[in-house]
Amino acid sequence: MVVAGGAHFVVGVIDRYLTQQILLASVVVVAVFSGPVILVSLISHLGEEALYTNLAWPALASIGPMILYHVLPALIAIAIVWSYGRFASEGVLLTIYSSGRSTFAARRPGLVVAAAAVVLGYVLTCLVIPLTAGHLHDVLYSLRHGINPALLKVGAFNQFNHGRQVVFFKNYINSNEVADVFIRERAADDGERVFQARYAVFEKQGDDSGVVLLDGTVQSYQGGQTQARVVAYDRMFVPLNEYGGRGLKRDYTIIDELPTPRFLEQRSNAFAAPGEAREWTHEAINRFAIPLLALLHTWLGLELLPVWRNLAGRRGHRAPLVCALIVVLHFAIVFSIEQTLSDLRMVFAIATLIGAELVAAGAMALARIGAFDRRVATATAQVPGAPDAPLLLGWLGAPVTDAAATGNGDSEIAAGRALRRLHKSIAWSRHTG
Repeated sequence: MVVAGGAHFVVGVIDRYLTQQILLASVVVVAVFSGPVILVSLISHLGEEALYTNLAWPALASIGPMILYHVLPALIAIAIVWSYGRFASEGVLLTIYSSGRSTFAARRPGLVVAAAAVVLGYVLTCLVIPLTAGHLHDVLYSLRHGINPALLKVGAFNQFNHGRQVVFFKNYINSNEVADVFIRERAADDGERVFQARYAVFEKQGDDSGVVLLDGTVQSYQGGQTQARVVAYDRMFVPLNEYGGRGLKRDYTIIDELPTPRFLEQRSNAFAAPGEAREWTHEAINRFAIPLLALLHTWLGLELLPVWRNLAGRRGHRAPLVCALIVVLHFAIVFSIEQTLSDLRMVFAIATLIGAELVAAGAMALARIGAFDRRVATATAQVPGAPDAPLLLGWLGAPVTDAAATGNGDSEIAAGRALRRLHKSIAWSRHTG
């Protein structure tokens, strides 16, 4: 009983050590590689100037989770595979196998971390993304239809709302005051107003945001007229977007903003039109398929590690190659998913890629188990005094002691010693492939 308790204690310590190392590697890999991708995506959506405005934070709240759930499966699998490659090179796996633990038990911490990544992926795709996606859509909508003073360029005709509003000024006086201002507005009825002012101050009056023009004139043109009505003013407040300066509000909802229950309810309506069918399928794959790739990539990577070890030799560096393969495979799947927006037949390519990965991992697992059974049978026949195969299989999950579980006789002690030698032989065969 003491031996069994000590064995369970050691097993628990080993599991905690492996889990901590894998978690640490996962956090580092995700932080190092996802951060730059998020920054590049933020710049590509908003432009470099917008990074220093109040638009960046709501956009980041949408882009961050969106990028994270796309790259999380590959990054977690890379961290796990790299960790197990390091464990193998440091002899940690050989020690684990020598203690009588199975291959699945040695890989269990990595698979647990991968399963946790799957859960996190579903939290992002089904809960977080629908709540935050609207922030990015609102920001992009405001950039297209409204005017943000922080994004205005000096000495340039800044156009907004498809050219319906044009703002020009010569120089900044301070952060919210400009000089020598020209503003042109075109209404939907072809009416036009042209403002000129010596100075302008960007400010917010209640719910209205706009510009206060000082010491200038306004020329008003009605549709089809060539004569302008000119009015001079000392002070005038001009809204800076087509909605009277109030917060820009979209009158439509994009599919990635829908909560998961509503999204599933839209399936029957979505397939009534080809465009909506492509959008719904694209979003469905993103929400429900991508998170599972963390577990699938990890399984494939762990199966490939011993295979590459056999090809590259005992000192071959196999983890980088396996990680590169995971990156290429994940990129191919994500790229195919994005192509469903233009061609729904890409679903078959996605199914082929995922199915091939699943079949490859399963085939290597079955081949490994079959090879291991043959090694066990060979080792049992070669080790003098080894117990029969049924007794051997009963010992595979626990460390070997000098005494058998049923007694302390000389025969049991001899069998235990023979079994320990057998375990060492099997452990080495596991470690080498």
